[in-house]
Amino acid sequence: MKGLVIVISILFIQISFAQDYSRKNRASIHMYAERMLSSKIADKQEDVAVRQGVLYYYKELDIPGKYVHVSGGFSGDYEFAMWKMDNGNDLIGITSGNCQPVCAYACSMFEFSENDSTDVSNTVFPLKKMEKQMLKLKKKVLAANPEIIDEQAQYKFELPKDGEPMIVYLSINKNKIEVPLLELDWDGEGFQINKKYKELPEN
Repeated sequence: MKGLVIVISILFIQISFAQDYSRKNRASIHMYAERMLSSKIADKQEDVAVRQGVLYYYKELDIPGKYVHVSGGFSGDYEFAMWKMDNGNDLIGITSGNCQPVCAYACSMFEFSENDSTDVSNTVFPLKKMEKQMLKLKKKVLAANPEIIDEQAQYKFELPKDGEPMIVYLSINKNKIEVPLLELDWDGEGFQINKKYKELPEN
């Protein structure tokens, strides 16, 4: 079921900046977002200035909540969220949604230490349990919607603000059907499933 794998390498991310933005007394989600996108981020859409290297703007900026939603550039929208790890490092999540014309969703997680950064997407998620839950709900979606023309399924992640669960959706039929799949909580070392949506929502 390789088609269900959720994580990708976001090639434009420059990991070499890790040592500059991992000092805990000044690192913030705003700083990480700018460095991971290699661009200044404007407060408003009208302040985007491509020639000056300001390619993105904030749709939502919530530094206390360790969350930002960024738009602009050439690749759609991005969400960033930040968690503290038990080892003292920062965990930064980034999601992207590129809809041209069908949406392709991606979510990656990076651990930032004082001297390095590492893509830990395949270790912080309970991938086997998530895939099992996806297959169960996918069967119910297909049974309830026999007209579906594209059975390829993908995850759509909704990154949370500080202290809230992460919601994961099942997206199918070229994104025409998206239903809640599960909720994830951060425990300092990884994400744990705290709720499974076993039934389809009522119309």
